[in-house]
Amino acid sequence: MIDNNTKEELIERILNDKNVKKSQSYKNSAINPQKKNVDETNKTIHGSENIEFDGELIEGARFTQQKNSIVARNCVFRNLQFRELTCPNALFVNCEFEDFDIISSNLKNITFIACDFKRFSVRGSVTYKTDLTGMKLVRCKFDNTSNFKSAILEESQWLDTDINSVDIDRDEKSVNGCRISHYIGDDIREKSVISNDVSTEIKNVDIKTLEKGVVADREYSGETIDISLFVNSDFCNCKFIGCNFVDDIFRENELINFEMRSAFINCVFESCEFNCQLKGIRFDNCTFTISHLNGYFISCIFANTKFLKCELTPCTIMNYSIFINCDYEATDLSILNNHVAREVKGDVGVVYCEQVETIKNIIDLENNIADLKKEKEDANTQLYEVTNELENVRRAVNDLGNEIFQKDEVIKNINEEKNKLEQEIDETIKEKLNMDQEMEIKEEEIKELAKKLEVSNTEKAGLEEKIKEMENTIEQLQSSSAQNEESYEELTLLKAEKGALENRIAELQNANKKLLDQIDEQRRKIQDGTSSINNEELVMDIVNLIKEKIGIDLVEEKPVDENATVEFLATLSEEERLNVFSKAAALRMKNAMMGNM
Repeated sequence: MIDNNTKEELIERILNDKNVKKSQSYKNSAINPQKKNVDETNKTIHGSENIEFDGELIEGARFTQQKNSIVARNCVFRNLQFRELTCPNALFVNCEFEDFDIISSNLKNITFIACDFKRFSVRGSVTYKTDLTGMKLVRCKFDNTSNFKSAILEESQWLDTDINSVDIDRDEKSVNGCRISHYIGDDIREKSVISNDVSTEIKNVDIKTLEKGVVADREYSGETIDISLFVNSDFCNCKFIGCNFVDDIFRENELINFEMRSAFINCVFESCEFNCQLKGIRFDNCTFTISHLNGYFISCIFANTKFLKCELTPCTIMNYSIFINCDYEATDLSILNNHVAREVKGDVGVVYCEQVETIKNIIDLENNIADLKKEKEDANTQLYEVTNELENVRRAVNDLGNEIFQKDEVIKNINEEKNKLEQEIDETIKEKLNMDQEMEIKEEEIKELAKKLEVSNTEKAGLEEKIKEMENTIEQLQSSSAQNEESYEELTLLKAEKGALENRIAELQNANKKLLDQIDEQRRKIQDGTSSINNEELVMDIVNLIKEKIGIDLVEEKPVDENATVEFLATLSEEERLNVFSKAAALRMKNAMMGNM
């Protein structure tokens, strides 16, 4: 035997492993299968390694080959046979089997969930046992004709499935004997018949060792029925009209909370009173009409059951009960939600009323979980997108930071260049002041030289005039020199004086030439000192070249003559070109700064 918590954990593990919802682990009798064409069925069975059925009625199918997987949901199988079939992944959910034979097959870990079996037979051969090692059955039902022979059932799990409802040949020495060690489920015991003294017998005997009794097609009317009548019995097609159900015998013998192992199938309860505690009873396809449910229904299962104008009271408790495909016409179950906690006299203490669990509740919960998973996936997707966006922003910020750092370096270099240019501007201004002073001095020197040149020219003109007079006198004396000696002597003196004057004129000419050369030299120096500053067009060309080189726009642009600039720069030495660039940049920086003041 296993406790309920362990059993539920194992069921949950199987459902998760097979990807089956909890709501699908309970039998759904509302199956409306569609009959499938035999040829089409055979084509599916023999033409594929992976077979899947859903909501189909399949008759006379034969599986004889090796398959990778077989999955069937909500199907009805009639006259089904697995013969020498090998399949490592077989799953059947909410299926019904009639005349189902498994013969000499290898179906390890085959799983049945919420399935019903009628005339189910498992057998092997003389040399080969059917291998169902690890078989799992969850909430399955077998009729009393189902049997296992010559099979390996080791490590099988019978969860919410009565292993004692099937006939298992456990004589391993027999040819038809089964091996069933290390299984999980109810204990397998020999069955006996219950005696008439129920109160004494059920105290001393495990109810699961007793053979179940069956009561069929009986009607009870206006009776007070002690629930001890129900112990280990199934009631089929019975009617209870105006009956009052009590648990006096159980209470007198301190058998409270006793699991009765009973079932009611296709039964009717009309105008009945339930003033008792029922535990572990299954109501399948039953009808409660105008009945008063004033008792405890503990761990009961109501499947395909109708409640018509029934009444529940504050005393009604349905702990751990399951409702499957039930109809509640004019019956209010909401009162169960008000049972939060209730104090009970005696040693029991506080009893908590658990929320009644229905298939609808489970389905709603599963749908809610699916919606939450979808929301989680959407949130994760959105989070992923936001994370990527933040990462892009972070990268952009880093790139911007790097760009700002680079620009800071450029600005720093520009500021250094600016400081350097300002220093050069200051030096240029000083040089210009000095140059202006020098030019003023040189202008004065030129004026002095011009005055001297003018005096020299005046003196020269006077001497030339005097020479002309002497030449006239000499001509006269030459014509009379032959006549007297005095004229000859005077002529000689005049020639000597003339020669002296000519020498003086030559000296004056040389002096004038030197003065002119000096004046030209001074003017050339003045011209050379101002040519790089006063040539505005040339300066603009140079400024543009500087702008292209270091990216600094010193002044507003104006049209320039590039050819003239290139030709001019080509005539300069490298040192002279650098000097021109520096002075031109300093001048334009100065003009730009002065223009902004």
